Amino acid sequence: MITNISLSLVFLLLLGLTIIHGRYAKAGIGETPILYQSVVVQFFLTVSLIAFLLFSAFFIFFNWKLLLILIIVGLLTESFIIIPIIEKTLYFLTNAVIAKAEKKKTEV
Repeated sequence: MITNISLSLVFLLLLGLTIIHGRYAKAGIGETPILYQSVVVQFFLTVSLIAFLLFSAFFIFFNWKLLLILIIVGLLTESFIIIPIIEKTLYFLTNAVIAKAEKKKTEV
């Protein structure tokens, strides 16, 4: 039971990152938010896409019924729950990294 819950949370996280990657992968420079123009964030989203595909293949053999339920739940709740949580987390992480780099820059 705990395994199913933890795998479900990881799957929904990867689904959200894949959806974000799909939204901004082919957008022009003016259409992409500044947060997603970073090379590090783009690399992270690309790696999460590959991980999502591998995780989905694993889920087909592990529990295909749970996979179908998670895809339906993920697509229904993506814009209300999953994407805002991921975007806020990415925003706070990038702000923390930028603040740390600026602090280190002023010390030198």
